[in-house]
Amino acid sequence: PRAVVEILKAAKKGGPLSKVGVLGRLGDLATIDAKYDIAVSTASGSYLHHIVVHTTAGAQRCLEFLRQNNIGRVNFIPLDKMKKSSHDRQVETPEQAPRLFEKIQPMPGQNPVSIMSAIYVAVSDTLVAPDLET
Repeated sequence: PRAVVEILKAAKKGGPLSKVGVLGRLGDLATIDAKYDIAVSTASGSYLHHIVVHTTAGAQRCLEFLRQNNIGRVNFIPLDKMKKSSHDRQVETPEQAPRLFEKIQPMPGQNPVSIMSAIYVAVSDTLVAPDLET
């Protein structure tokens, strides 16, 4: 989406949003084995295009930028509003099926705790099954 691209451009060094704490598009901040691509895309839907920011104030500044420039709409995930331990808890699953969340890794250079909190918002406790019959 154009608005996502414009926010990311404005957040680069020297840009009008370079100091508001934009980390990037959620889908660009983590990685997963290619065999789970369809599963993560299906489970997370449009969350992959949400912009992750450090603070709610940063998200507000981005929204002002979008309005001022009549660019469009973007959804944000402010990390200061994340529940810190929601993704860490142990979950009992049928037949010990792994959670999709457990298959995702933050990209190098990202704060794993923060990014994984944002990822959890997108995929929650979605389970991975070996096939459609299982």
